[in-house]
Amino acid sequence: MSFDFNGYRSDGLTLAALLVNAVHAGQSPEQLHTLLEEQGVIVDESVLGRAADLVDWIRGLRRVFAAASAEEAGQTVNELLGKVAFAPHVVDHGNGLHMHYAPPEAPTVHRVQTNTAMALALQIAESGVTRFGVCPADSCGRVFVDASRNGKRRYCSGACSNRSNVAAHRARQAAEAGTDHRNV
Repeated sequence: MSFDFNGYRSDGLTLAALLVNAVHAGQSPEQLHTLLEEQGVIVDESVLGRAADLVDWIRGLRRVFAAASAEEAGQTVNELLGKVAFAPHVVDHGNGLHMHYAPPEAPTVHRVQTNTAMALALQIAESGVTRFGVCPADSCGRVFVDASRNGKRRYCSGACSNRSNVAAHRARQAAEAGTDHRNV
């Protein structure tokens, strides 16, 4: 699987997941601005003025992560792709030549939209929805991107996986104890 063909796709997938999880956690526009900076996005001040647009976009991204099938994810990402204008450019701003899907002078929100939509679109087209999703752990709701070799990740973190496995184990033990008790 060519998950990271030039760094930009995996950056876009990671950024999409981080943004969805930030909105899920209730982060403020200022915190989203900081998150974008921390992820190496060249951020202009228009982000704070367009925070509502960014949050709406991120909610759309969440629908892609939550899609039940590749077809549903593809349809949802197509809706997102239809909302932004693309003007691909090969650029180098100190990290070597790479592709941007919007001109470098485009506002931050537009660049985030094109980057995250294209990353998800390329991933869906090549691998379906097996490499990302919503954590199934009770009370979690975070999304994840699976960059593991085997592609079998189902939870956002080891902690959620462990909690779910322990809960399932305890439920099985309780069921067995209830069955054994009734048979005595």
